[in-house]
Amino acid sequence: MEYKKTKLISYIKSFSKNELIDFEKFLSSPYFKITRNLVPFLKILKKFHPEFSSTDLNEKFIYNLLYPGSEYSGKKSNDLFRAMSSSLLKAVEDFISYSGFTKNKVLRKRILLEGILDKGLNKYYESYLPAAEKDLSEEEKITGLNLIEKNQLETLNNRNCLFTLQYKKSFKYAFKSLELVSVQFLLNFLRLSNLKHLTQKFDKMDHGENIADKLSKVLDIEKILKIYENTPEYVYLSFCWNTLLCISNKTAYTYYKKAKDIFFENRDSISQYEKNSFYSDLINICQLGFGDERNVDRRELFNLNKSCLEDKAYKVFGEDYMQYTFYRNVLIAAVFFKEYDWAEAFVEKYTNELHHEHRDNLKFYSGALINYGRSTVSYTHLTLPTNREV
Repeated sequence: MEYKKTKLISYIKSFSKNELIDFEKFLSSPYFKITRNLVPFLKILKKFHPEFSSTDLNEKFIYNLLYPGSEYSGKKSNDLFRAMSSSLLKAVEDFISYSGFTKNKVLRKRILLEGILDKGLNKYYESYLPAAEKDLSEEEKITGLNLIEKNQLETLNNRNCLFTLQYKKSFKYAFKSLELVSVQFLLNFLRLSNLKHLTQKFDKMDHGENIADKLSKVLDIEKILKIYENTPEYVYLSFCWNTLLCISNKTAYTYYKKAKDIFFENRDSISQYEKNSFYSDLINICQLGFGDERNVDRRELFNLNKSCLEDKAYKVFGEDYMQYTFYRNVLIAAVFFKEYDWAEAFVEKYTNELHHEHRDNLKFYSGALINYGRSTVSYTHLTLPTNREV
């Protein structure tokens, strides 16, 4: 295998300029330093950043820079170079883990709480708990429900109560933990069932006998959901349940309307991440069509796309790219409804949000489609391609 195609180079190639600077500091730190000094090795590799495509990126060239006057030949030099590469790869993996940990305030606070309990410092536990709960609440505003992390906190709360002999209070946390785990289970079940039906209908995918089907036969979801009616998670559960009923019942419009109303009535309190998911589900349902004839409500679909744009829910995070399929579907719908000025404004505003590989082609395609639409009479031949991801 060419050296430029190894795992080590692939990982380092993914680093930004600032990440490489931080990685060098990481390698230089006495706390993380290992037996070999890997900084000179990294400095050589940094010269090939960001493309890592030079013909000089090979074992012999790098070895000669690392060990001037030495010749790269034979088993000894090969083993030494492989050992250096292996050590640097291990350091890269540690750095990725360390960076992720330092950036994750929620995880850091929870591990601190766990460490406090491990060391028997329970009298300090509750003074650190509010900060952990606040960070988790702030994170959920961006990334959506984090039931697993909430459960981890409740488990630690329960453990603290047991250690301090607050047995009755420990049950409060134990029951809350059970509630969170049960909601996580139900959401996973409903979302996976939705995805199963969508892939069956869009891709003719055969999933065979699976746990989702077995659970569907024995669970009375309507009764179960009533238990959660006054919880913050009920919006998510009821939305997923109605989309599942819609998809599994010939795309019944009644259930679609319920799901849409639930979302739009609560979208101000839903995170950007979850908005992206909710819009994706509604758009997929619209593209399936409603009723026995699978009639696609093009106007409803176009309005959903417009609303998705207004909410900036077409991507999960600000640095993400717009999906090219979403861009194309919006444009086709605009031309179908002869909203040419709107389509031109859309192209002008959103083309740069596409990945650079798609920008030029789609901008050319968009101009051609809009000009063609302005000059033709019939639009019935314009079809909306399937799009399972906003």
